[in-house]
Amino acid sequence: MIYRATSRAALAIAGALTLSGCVGALLGGGKPDALYRFGPVAASAGTSSAGASDAVAATPQALAAPRRILAVPIPQFAPATAGDRILTTEGGETSYIKGVRWVSSAPTLYAAALEATAATRAPDMALVTRGSGAASAILTVSVDRFEARYPAAKGAAPVVRVDGVASLADRGTKTVLGRYRFSGMAPATADTSSAIAAAFDAAAMQSVVQVVDWINVTMPVPRQTESGHP
Repeated sequence: MIYRATSRAALAIAGALTLSGCVGALLGGGKPDALYRFGPVAASAGTSSAGASDAVAATPQALAAPRRILAVPIPQFAPATAGDRILTTEGGETSYIKGVRWVSSAPTLYAAALEATAATRAPDMALVTRGSGAASAILTVSVDRFEARYPAAKGAAPVVRVDGVASLADRGTKTVLGRYRFSGMAPATADTSSAIAAAFDAAAMQSVVQVVDWINVTMPVPRQTESGHP
């Protein structure tokens, strides 16, 4: 069973805890935190569920240049999950898993997962976060739940939920092309940090695949002029 740094004030003092952890690391004291990631890189390393890795690899990557360019700012997460700590909930109590972190912030990993998944499932589309002047549309993603929830039964492993909303808009006219509610859920196979991280990977990739597939059928292909340019 994993050890959770549980406190009803945990979220309020998260910044102070992070700072003290950094100071401890600089001074060489204490055991270093275990680092995990989610997304296609995690799948290739064998830490993801088979369903998630199979979903990303379902479509071969094409060699043709992308016909659709989509601007994607870094996804928005709730303050409690926007960093690199792994949030758990049990009843009305919230806590972070002690000694465990994401290798990067959760929004950064989620953005990378979107880009990598689009490259395989929608190879004619390029997702860009910077220098998006050529983009014809913009995608905003808001993840409002990114947590491992423990059931009422004591000793049971948690279930990971990744929920949010994606919105697609025309970059020139600002017209909203559509909104989509996505949801991923995966039970951890055990109450251990590695099993919970794998469940986060599976649930996150379920949601990422849903978003990419929705974009693929919602975002139009730019019209070509007589010269062959959009």
